[in-house]
Amino acid sequence: MCDVLSAPPEKIEKTVLVDLLSHFWTIKAFLPGMIDVNRGHIVTTASGASYVPLRNDAPYAASKFGIRGYIESLRSELRHHPLQPKIEFTTVFPSFIDTNMTKGLKLETKM
Repeated sequence: MCDVLSAPPEKIEKTVLVDLLSHFWTIKAFLPGMIDVNRGHIVTTASGASYVPLRNDAPYAASKFGIRGYIESLRSELRHHPLQPKIEFTTVFPSFIDTNMTKGLKLETKM
């Protein structure tokens, strides 16, 4: 859990680094090769937290929401790429699983 008011800045930054920026660096490493061979399939993992408000872990929810935005933007970017590479995209949105990481989290049922 990493609520915004009590979490140290380092924890918030690490959450975004691991959960969001790792997708940027991994895709950036492999995408040029996919474009070169004119095919590929990028699979990312986000979370149900990118669709449902998540009380007590906004940095996590924001990073997972960021993955959705990143992939939608990347898909658009590649549609307009001069080579129009045939690259597929799949994003997996697992639901919430009862683990130590999810103890104390509350899903908002009303917006």
